[in-house]
Amino acid sequence: MDLMDHDYTLNELPPVIQVNQVTDSKKSIKEWCFVPMCRNTARNSSKYFCRVPSDKKSRMAWFKIARRDNKVSEKTHLFACEDHFDIENDFENLIAVRMGYKKYLELKPNILPKNFDCQVKRPVAHTSSKVRSLIKKRKHKELLDAALDESEIAQITELTEESGVDLLEEVEESGVDLLEEVEESGVDVLEGNLPELLGSYRLETEVSTPNTESKCTQTKIKSKNKKSQCDIKKKLKNKSTNTDVPSHIPKKSVYSMVYSSLSESSESSSDEDFNCDPDLNISEVSYPSDTELDDIRSRENMMKKIKEKPLTFLGLPPESMFVCEKLSNTLKIDLIFVFICLVKIRLDLSFDILSSLFAYSSSHLARIYNNNIRGIGTLLNSLVYWPDSELVRIHLPLPFRLRYKTVYCIIDCLEIEIQKSSDPQFQAATWSEYKKCNTAKYLISCTPQGLINFVSIGYGGRITDNKIIQESGFLNHLQSGMSVMADRGFKNVDALFLEKGCSLVRPPSVYVNIKPTKEEVKETKNIASLRIIIENVIGRIRHFKLLAPHACVPVKNFDQLDYAVQSACGLINLQNPVRQNNY
Repeated sequence: MDLMDHDYTLNELPPVIQVNQVTDSKKSIKEWCFVPMCRNTARNSSKYFCRVPSDKKSRMAWFKIARRDNKVSEKTHLFACEDHFDIENDFENLIAVRMGYKKYLELKPNILPKNFDCQVKRPVAHTSSKVRSLIKKRKHKELLDAALDESEIAQITELTEESGVDLLEEVEESGVDLLEEVEESGVDVLEGNLPELLGSYRLETEVSTPNTESKCTQTKIKSKNKKSQCDIKKKLKNKSTNTDVPSHIPKKSVYSMVYSSLSESSESSSDEDFNCDPDLNISEVSYPSDTELDDIRSRENMMKKIKEKPLTFLGLPPESMFVCEKLSNTLKIDLIFVFICLVKIRLDLSFDILSSLFAYSSSHLARIYNNNIRGIGTLLNSLVYWPDSELVRIHLPLPFRLRYKTVYCIIDCLEIEIQKSSDPQFQAATWSEYKKCNTAKYLISCTPQGLINFVSIGYGGRITDNKIIQESGFLNHLQSGMSVMADRGFKNVDALFLEKGCSLVRPPSVYVNIKPTKEEVKETKNIASLRIIIENVIGRIRHFKLLAPHACVPVKNFDQLDYAVQSACGLINLQNPVRQNNY
């Protein structure tokens, strides 16, 4: 059968287009180098690429040497460019690749990337700010040992045993810092000047406060590497400076800075006790950055605005906001994700604009919408139901009761413009002569009170009214004796309703060169005044900008359009009735 003679639903259209796109993507995989800071791709350079191993052990080794995080799926195809290898010696099929017989280079066994010129700061990466070689430390230690005599070492040892602090290590470490400062000043420490320099290295250990006693300041320091210790700035003074230092403290005792600093801090704290926990590791405490705090505040402010005006942002009245929480709990997603999906349907803002409102990246917002719109649409579609015929008859508005008391529902078609496909056959399948563009077509039905009781799946705009009534399953809901009101455009469908024992109420047909009678004109006006209910319902659907007449839905979003229409119809049923009273 010819493709032009068949009417397609939107669920049938996308797979054909998507398969072609996937096939093309498999033929031309986008190669880009996985090494951080390397900008080589297949588009911007003529480099050759090799595949990163897919097995976990080898891939982890590659990630480690390239200094890349391993938060990548094992199924992801990664490539490395030739700049990170010895291209003449590391590859087996270099000639075949250059001649065009092979696309990707194949590495010899046990070869890892070795050249990382693109990483400018690589030599200093992952290292501390002060680089001290082992040789330099040993040299400084020898100089210190030569400068300190045996008596001073004995005094330091006694203080070490009393306080429990390894002061020798403190002296060594502080002395290293001192020597660095001396070397920067240009003094030759190898000409016998080191003892004098150490003697001139003083710290103000006492604060002259009259009639003030110093508190106990020992804080049970167990190790010099505890995070609770603070760096204390040392001052290099000239040896001619007159400082009142007690005689029992060695003139080269750099470790006194520990006690003096604690004494000063205790005096400045007045009468308050300061308890220091030496086991506290401040580096383990993580606090959100300023940017993260700003993002959190932005989301909270946006959610607050949505809750203040839910009808504007979501199409949901304030008294029905509990539905969003039900969706969040049922789908097990955050409430803000539900808001994002409904705001997208209601306002049809681009993901770049939504990114500034919700403080998420545009790609993350797109994933949120694509992953959750199906679940949200399916759950909200449960609000579109077929009510009991007896309830409809009891609440039938007065204008219907006089002549059309058997009318159960009113039907009409909703068309939404979609992007024109590149396939001419599908262009013809979605072309609408009524809208003069490519559209998706839906059959909508509502009760005389304005409750949406049926919405079909999407079809190509080329489908006729007769076909959409047959294929949508609308006739399966009808019961014998019901009447359905429709527009004049639903021609040649009376036989379908008669088979179900139902009737179709529509304005009289208009013929060329035949003047309608007064009765026909009056009946046309009466039916049009009652059919306005379905027009108002479709008008409410149009308030959702994603479903506007000229929304021009992209081809890749065809499969999501059905769920967006179902979501909108479910939300409309939660709004105030279209007909405010029965008069």
